[in-house]
Amino acid sequence: MSRSSLHYQTKVRDDEALRLAVIRLAKRYGRYGYRKITKLLRVEGWRVNHK
Repeated sequence: MSRSSLHYQTKVRDDEALRLAVIRLAKRYGRYGYRKITKLLRVEGWRVNHK
């Protein structure tokens, strides 16, 4: 096993703020799908990924 793999530490992300932003936009724009919500989040400055 390589040394870099042994010492690798995953980055813990707190997605709670992002989740609340998604809920806020979904309540405001109830008929929008995930693609449009994602686009709105990116306009607001969020880094959103499909993974």
